[in-house]
Amino acid sequence: MHRAPLRRYRAAALAVVAAFSVAGAAAPAAPADGASKSPLPYVRGGSRWLYDSNLGPATVTLDEYGVRDGARLYRWEIRVLGVRMEEVLQLRSSGLYTANRTFLLPLGEFWALTFEPPEFTIALPLEVGRRWEARSPVKAGGSWGWTNVNGSVAAFEPVSVPAGQYMAYRIVLLRTDTWGSYVESLIWLDPEVGVIR
Repeated sequence: MHRAPLRRYRAAALAVVAAFSVAGAAAPAAPADGASKSPLPYVRGGSRWLYDSNLGPATVTLDEYGVRDGARLYRWEIRVLGVRMEEVLQLRSSGLYTANRTFLLPLGEFWALTFEPPEFTIALPLEVGRRWEARSPVKAGGSWGWTNVNGSVAAFEPVSVPAGQYMAYRIVLLRTDTWGSYVESLIWLDPEVGVIR
């Protein structure tokens, strides 16, 4: 019953994940149009980053739009090859949480995931050796299931990209869900700048 929407979700997810999965392929350029540095996970403000990815140019925007119940609220968007992924994020002292994730395809097809309560995505503060795992209920295509996140901070190390050299935390995230999705992400994150690679 959910096969067609799931295929759409997987197609969108694969396009977005593939754009950022090749080590060294995605590198941030200077923020465009005078935008400030990326606020994740500590700095306030909006940002726009341009990346070179293995699928071509990708644009990432992040905007803070308020505070609710002690959490800072953000909208995060990735655009690559006409595919758009949007997430609503909540930043708390304990970590970064994902409230929902939507994939939009060029033909208008989409797949949306709603996490109630929000998915525990990245634990804070960032410390080498820190590990976390979480299981969250998720609604997708009118049915409920589960998402599982396993994360760790593997290292704090120098990273060289076209925008310069940074000291960044290497974060490994593994996400699985009821519908058989399996996404492994490797992220280099400078808390005062954002995702470096």
